[in-house]
Amino acid sequence: MRELFPRVWVGSAPDVVPQSWEQHHHNNIRHVVSVAADLDANLERENPDKFRMSYSKLGITDGGDNPLSALVSLGLHLFSVSKQTHENILIICHGGESRSPAAAILLMSLVYGYTVSESMEFLATNKRKTNINPQLLDSLTPAIKFLNENKYLNQ
Repeated sequence: MRELFPRVWVGSAPDVVPQSWEQHHHNNIRHVVSVAADLDANLERENPDKFRMSYSKLGITDGGDNPLSALVSLGLHLFSVSKQTHENILIICHGGESRSPAAAILLMSLVYGYTVSESMEFLATNKRKTNINPQLLDSLTPAIKFLNENKYLNQ
């Protein structure tokens, strides 16, 4: 688990086991979003009250075959969570190297207006390695363009 952008952490499936909750609490992580369609965690049921976290799942595939609607829905959800709180968000997938960083780039593009290439440059400059599937990375731009053109983010 690592902070990829300000207030946006990425991780993998092991980062949502009960043993990790104290670390989430220490890092002010209060929202966990799974972007793996087949990865479940029931934090509300299993999580003690002192480690209050919300959990949601909007699964995407690790490739270029995601429907535009899936990426738009993910972008809207992440943007909404980010704007409603000043707490950190943890985005998880199985390995924490492709889908979760891609979702973090989607969020940063919507919050800060970064292009996908500017986000990748930020990551490279700050020595934050990722292994994002190039087809998945290419599919982010149309979703960002759609959301910005249709002014969904201003509502």
